[in-house]
Amino acid sequence: MCCIHWRYAIFSQATFVLKSKQNHPTPIFCSNTSSGSADCSNIKNLIRAVSNGAELYWFHEQKNELKEKITYGAFLSQVAIDEAHTIVSGTANVQQPVENKITDITKFGNWLFFVFSTNGTVSTSEINHIEIFKQQSNISIESSWFADTCWTLAYKHDKHGQAIEGSLECLRSAILVGKRVRLFYSDNRQSEKIQDNAIWNWQNVATTGNVETIRFNISSHTIFGSSSDRHAVKWFIDSTAWEHAYSNSESGTTTHGSKASLIQEVNAGKLIRFAIRSANQQGNDYISIFNADRANLSQVENDLSAHHTRSIRLRRDGLYNVVFGSEIVWNHMIATTTGQVDDKRRTVGGQQSQEHITYNSAIDWFVS
Repeated sequence: MCCIHWRYAIFSQATFVLKSKQNHPTPIFCSNTSSGSADCSNIKNLIRAVSNGAELYWFHEQKNELKEKITYGAFLSQVAIDEAHTIVSGTANVQQPVENKITDITKFGNWLFFVFSTNGTVSTSEINHIEIFKQQSNISIESSWFADTCWTLAYKHDKHGQAIEGSLECLRSAILVGKRVRLFYSDNRQSEKIQDNAIWNWQNVATTGNVETIRFNISSHTIFGSSSDRHAVKWFIDSTAWEHAYSNSESGTTTHGSKASLIQEVNAGKLIRFAIRSANQQGNDYISIFNADRANLSQVENDLSAHHTRSIRLRRDGLYNVVFGSEIVWNHMIATTTGQVDDKRRTVGGQQSQEHITYNSAIDWFVS
């Protein structure tokens, strides 16, 4: 199957409208309204794709009052297979913006959560930082599941971090040229609907086999639980081409590529990833790589800023490892081709700002 290369826009009701570079991609699985039976494929094909690192996209089509066909879809950020290997579930969430500023860290409103399942159900919930705004709902609708299978196994290890297949150096090299990473492992947690006590479940996975987990109540800054386990893990890298388009120094001077070419690629709708090289480590070996959730051009369009708003702050543990900190905070960041990084940290479960710092860093920019 060819790479799908989805491009999407997020609207106020957490509706995702997606278009593909392919004219007519074929769904790998369909679920109908009543039973979730395999209308267009066998569930085993979908499970096999998930086990091999594929990204999944969920779609539903319906007609509006003007009889026009509208397609709703979502990229599934996390996918799970039940123990009996009969049901696949995927989750998606988005935080509604309160303001739409393009020059500053945006304030956010309610969290919207979705769980899509191949049994034909969709579970939804809307939660803010204080309470559940709406009771959770569970509906059954027709849906199609698409798989982007352009993912390659780079490294596989046992729960003690011993290599089974592939190469750790191959994985490391792929990350340094902008490749995205997906993981596959068993943690015995799967659900086809949103639970009553909705919690954040964050995991920090290392090639040593260690999997660190913390759980927080979504509406409060109260830890629900934490654990440290060991798992065998498969690490996949995407097979799509990522171009190292540009690099800037801490002072904003060009060290690789062309800034004009980078901006041209962004104007053409390319996806962006950026790598921040820490100047605080010997040899400058500590590198953090982020997806750009949004990108903006300056008024004269000679500089680019990339916003990253979907991660939890990690602290360093030794030269290369990272762990969850004692204070769990959202990491909202804006990186620019001038070398400036605006980093704002906000308490999980509240609006309290923990820290707001600005610093300069060498940055590598990748597009696909």
